[in-house]
Amino acid sequence: MYKFTLTSQIETVVQSPVVDIVAVGCQDGSVQLINLLYDEVLFKFSHKDGAVTSISFLTDTGLGQSIMASTSQDNGSIILWDLNAHKILAVMDSPHSGKDVTHLSFILNEPVLVSASDDDNSIKMWLFEKG
Repeated sequence: MYKFTLTSQIETVVQSPVVDIVAVGCQDGSVQLINLLYDEVLFKFSHKDGAVTSISFLTDTGLGQSIMASTSQDNGSIILWDLNAHKILAVMDSPHSGKDVTHLSFILNEPVLVSASDDDNSIKMWLFEKG
């Protein structure tokens, strides 16, 4: 059993492509990557607005990048994080016309991100290309 004391309520937990590492999205807008084997927080990202509602990891190796996508409440944007550089790679502003993005999922071994919004009842696909 693993027990971490976090300062904020957990909203989502997602397995990363790396064994023993999970991403934990919290009410305060933080995303923490935790190595469960060694009981340590590897690093932490922070959204400025609202609770983190969804997280997904790119598993396609053809792009040559390690990317995590996350979204938070009250923001309506998707943040793409460069996991190697520990910083924001890109921000997709208002991908659902200003509505909250409620779900994210990279398609397994493909450079495609699927986003959904409960507010506008839509699903969108985003293709990532090298370069």
